[in-house]
Amino acid sequence: MRIVIDGVGRSITEFTSTRELVLAIRVAIKGHKLAWERAGVLHRDVSLGNILIVDDSLEGPNTGFLHDFDYSEAIASRHVVHVDGDENGSAIPTSETENEVACLKGRIGPSYFMAVELLSPAHDTLHEPHHDLESFYWVLLWVVLRHTDCTLQEFKLSGQLGCKRLFNALDNYAHLDCKRSWISQAFDPSHGLDVARNAPLTELLKRFKSLIARIILYIDTPQSLTHQAVLAVFDEALAMDGWPQNDWNPCTLLDMDPCPGFTPLLADIPRDFPEAVLPRSR
Repeated sequence: MRIVIDGVGRSITEFTSTRELVLAIRVAIKGHKLAWERAGVLHRDVSLGNILIVDDSLEGPNTGFLHDFDYSEAIASRHVVHVDGDENGSAIPTSETENEVACLKGRIGPSYFMAVELLSPAHDTLHEPHHDLESFYWVLLWVVLRHTDCTLQEFKLSGQLGCKRLFNALDNYAHLDCKRSWISQAFDPSHGLDVARNAPLTELLKRFKSLIARIILYIDTPQSLTHQAVLAVFDEALAMDGWPQNDWNPCTLLDMDPCPGFTPLLADIPRDFPEAVLPRSR
């Protein structure tokens, strides 16, 4: 038996421009939508290392993709219901077996990217499509904070220091508090994230955050966070003028003194970074 392994993409932390980053995540969301609506497969582990950029695509249909369905769950008993009222809406299950329910109660993936509701002590919460869609927001925010010239307006912090403030937590409960606080301020203009010289990305992050906030603050039902709603935010931002070129910045967080609880992720470690100086994982 012979097994051939070849690289088919690169980490989204290695984007050349933020437009390329956003295009890759958008295509990953579309892939998530197709897997759910056509096959009843829910990914359940949308995280940094599971979205890749395709190198041989110039803004074509395959600028990125979602992979690693190891923890996905096929809801074989579901009946398709389009919550947006047409065939383009997101499908939700109307029934599950006991085994499927048990699987959907499991918690998968790094807490950095986990939806707020899944971090809460209520262990009977089922993992649903809107949780994965929220995870796409946390992945995008993570990369922008660490690899662009941006500022957290409330604290006047650089993106990388802001990333430590938002994501540096010792356990799920601390992550829950940090994320809930961040999202609950979505409608306060003094608490936003400003990406320097990049109005389209700043607007995308603001609107995506607002979609999630409407659920966290009980303005809308969770089912209102649909693939169609999220893709519309991406499409409108991508249609805007003002996307800069070659705006990737290196992340220097690993060069700083490691903080307790801030475990580096493999997908966020530069290929040439010396292994000897990496902080130990918990």
